[in-house]
Amino acid sequence: MCKNKLIVLVLYMMLSFVLIACIPVDQRENSDAPKNIEEVGNYYGDQLIEYFEIASHGVLVKYHDDLGDWHHVVNFDEGKTYQLPIIAGEVSLEKVINENEFLLLADGKNQLNSYQEFPYLLHAIKGSTNEYSVVRADQWRQIGESIEPVPGKTGSIRDIATSFDGLQIMFQPKVGDEVNFYAAYTDIPTTEINFDGNNSLLIKFTDASMAEDINLGFLNSNHLYIQDIQLSQADDGVLLTLVLSDEAKEYFIFKKSLDQETPIFDIRFK
Repeated sequence: MCKNKLIVLVLYMMLSFVLIACIPVDQRENSDAPKNIEEVGNYYGDQLIEYFEIASHGVLVKYHDDLGDWHHVVNFDEGKTYQLPIIAGEVSLEKVINENEFLLLADGKNQLNSYQEFPYLLHAIKGSTNEYSVVRADQWRQIGESIEPVPGKTGSIRDIATSFDGLQIMFQPKVGDEVNFYAAYTDIPTTEINFDGNNSLLIKFTDASMAEDINLGFLNSNHLYIQDIQLSQADDGVLLTLVLSDEAKEYFIFKKSLDQETPIFDIRFK
């Protein structure tokens, strides 16, 4: 008799796992949430993409449904899942600050269109309401750390200006390419960051050109981080070389737009 009850119990547990796995993740009750790392696979089923341990009692889970990719924080002690408000493309765990706070690295893509930014950080914090908030954070890189090409559109350098801690480059459409340049969104050309052995930062804009009247004589020789600027046109684009001073230890790059029509490349140093 006891043996039959045991068999029934085992079958009931197996059936429960199957039923839970068939229910979309976003429709399940928190009472069904995983209580340990072994239950994560059963809970998310074939929707599970990957997970990262963020503490001894929790994991960051990436899963997929018909609408896209989503992220949960699963707290085993609480038996609860927390949805993270993220619409970025590929996201990976960068650093765990403590059990309620961590940094994520976003690849710059998004789930809305093909526009791609430079990789950036997301700072996730569990607040007093017991929910997570996610805010963007600057990703500073060490001088000498390259960045693979980030896709963009074709364009022409319209103007270059320096700030106290960096440099900005404004783009406009190439002659005859105005329709493509303004379609859907504006963007800078495909951009790649490299370094040479002479403390020079090399910024290559693929499929780009530059205005003939660009004046580089504006550079103040007393700039804290940039000693010299060299700009040259190549067959496949434009190469901008920044000769850095010894004061430049880290850099941060991002895209921005002026009135949603004029894309700008911005680089800062510290």
